[in-house]
Amino acid sequence: MFTGLKTAFSAADRSGEQDIMAFIDNQAALRALAQRSRTSASSGSLLTLTRRETVKWLESDPARSVHLAWVPGHKDIEGNDYADEMAKKGSSALRADISVGRRWTSLAKAKRRAKERMLQQWTREWSDSARHGQYRRLRTQSPSLTPAPHLGSLPRRELGLWLQAKTGHGDFSTYHQRPHFKHPDAHIHCRCGRHKTRLHPLICPTFLQHQDLLDPARLPSGQLNFEYLFNDNKGISLFAEYATISRAYSCNMTI
Repeated sequence: MFTGLKTAFSAADRSGEQDIMAFIDNQAALRALAQRSRTSASSGSLLTLTRRETVKWLESDPARSVHLAWVPGHKDIEGNDYADEMAKKGSSALRADISVGRRWTSLAKAKRRAKERMLQQWTREWSDSARHGQYRRLRTQSPSLTPAPHLGSLPRRELGLWLQAKTGHGDFSTYHQRPHFKHPDAHIHCRCGRHKTRLHPLICPTFLQHQDLLDPARLPSGQLNFEYLFNDNKGISLFAEYATISRAYSCNMTI
C-alpha cells in the first residue's frame, strides 16, 4: 500500500492530477490507517510512513484529495488481478536488485535471519560446552525458543518439578553446594541418608511403594530409562504422575 500510494503521488505530480482514488484489498491495513493503530513494529512503521506521505501530498495543495476504498481480493476483479500481477513483478525486480548488492530487506526477514543465526550459535555452544554434560546424560536436545506443546499441557506444579529435575536447579545437593552460591542451611541429604541428586528421588528406597508407577520406563535390565522420562511425551507424563503421587521431589524431604 505504501509503495502504491507513493507511486500514485509521484505520477499525479507529473501529470497535474488533483484527485487520487486507490483500491486496497487489505481491510486490516485500511482500518489501522484510519484508526492510527500500530499492530506491529514492521506494519506499524509502514502505516506511519503511508499516513505521513499522504498528509504531505494533500497539504501541498488544498485542492487535492485522496480516496481509499476496499476491494475484495481473489474475486477475479480485473483491475485488482492486474495490480497483483504488477506487484509480483515489482517484488521480483526488487529481489534481483538485492541480489546484485543492495542491502535492502524487510524487518520481518531481518528478524527471521537473526533468529536463525542465534539458534545455530546456541546449538553449537550447547553441543561443545563442557557445562552441559549433565544434560547430555539425559540425551537432552538443545533449547528452543518455544516449549514443546506437550509441556504446555502439564499442570504448573508438575511442570516445575520436571524442569527442576531436568536442569538440576532445585532442592538438590549439587545445586546447594555450587562454588559461588553455597546454601549452608540447606539439607543436602535424603531421608535414606544419600545425597539428594536430581535423579535420586526416582530410585530412592524411601519411595519404593510408588516406584511401580515407573515400570513402563524401565529397560530390560530393570534400570530406569532416564532419557525416556525426560524427553518422551509419555515419559514426561509418567514422571509427573510419580512426582505428584510419591511427593519424592517435595522440598526438605530429609532425615
